[in-house]
Amino acid sequence: MGQCQDRLNSVLSNLSSIYENYLYLKNYYEYLEIKPIIYSDKCRKSIIDIKQGIKIDNLSFKYPGTDRYAVKGINIDIKNGESIALVGNNGAGKTTLIKLISRLYDPDEGNIYVDGQNLKEIDCTEYQKMIGIVFQDYGKYHFEAKENIGFGSICDIKNETMITKAANISGAHELISRLPKGYASTLGRYFDDGCQLSVGEWQKVAVARAFMGNSKIIILDEPSASMDTTTEYELFKNIKEYTGKKISIIISHRFSNVRIADRIVVLDKGEIAEIGSHEELMRADGNYKKMFIMQAERYFSTGQELRK
Repeated sequence: MGQCQDRLNSVLSNLSSIYENYLYLKNYYEYLEIKPIIYSDKCRKSIIDIKQGIKIDNLSFKYPGTDRYAVKGINIDIKNGESIALVGNNGAGKTTLIKLISRLYDPDEGNIYVDGQNLKEIDCTEYQKMIGIVFQDYGKYHFEAKENIGFGSICDIKNETMITKAANISGAHELISRLPKGYASTLGRYFDDGCQLSVGEWQKVAVARAFMGNSKIIILDEPSASMDTTTEYELFKNIKEYTGKKISIIISHRFSNVRIADRIVVLDKGEIAEIGSHEELMRADGNYKKMFIMQAERYFSTGQELRK
């Protein structure tokens, strides 16, 4: 009787385990059946270069499952070779806007035009190959340093000259040169011979990845958040020189950095509050000036001269 009871308990336990695993398997197959909303279609128009620029026309977007607009009624004309900085409080819609520009999402209302062509009509894969981008949650790949940077342009992953140039722009070249095997050193500690990097050093490698290839659009979301002051200064000086003939979009909470941009777009609750150069926005005496003064006051004993 005791053995029968044990066998019965074992059968019931196995049945319960099978049912539980079936639920996971069901979710897995449902996941595999999901079709992408945004996909590459060879029937769509191809794009080789950007000559005129990007036009954002009455753009609005809200995330699924919510009625609140992440961005609403955005209108910006970005000329080829122009540098744009996006500033604003957390949740203002800055990262959402660059994800729409890079076509990770499609807008709910309005359109984005590249050289007069609707972005929805352009082949997605070809367009995204033209973008060098680094997000706040950048990847840390436990591969060799040259591969970490080369992932920014797979077709150029063996081009050591291009990899070194990208590393010089981001400031990663010096730290990689100090590693035991240089660019052949494995980054991270997943493997026994891996070299651990600090958060700021990982960020330099991620930024270098964005400068790989012949990108026409450079998008940097808080590219120097974990960098020291000297490295940050050198990075933004290099960015200005490198992106001279490219469209560059920079998100930063440090107003000393955004001054390099040709125009600054101030976002507030998903809408454009102000737009203009640093000098124009300071004369406008709006939100930008208030935020600039609040940040600058940390470095001075008084903010009276700044307010003037």
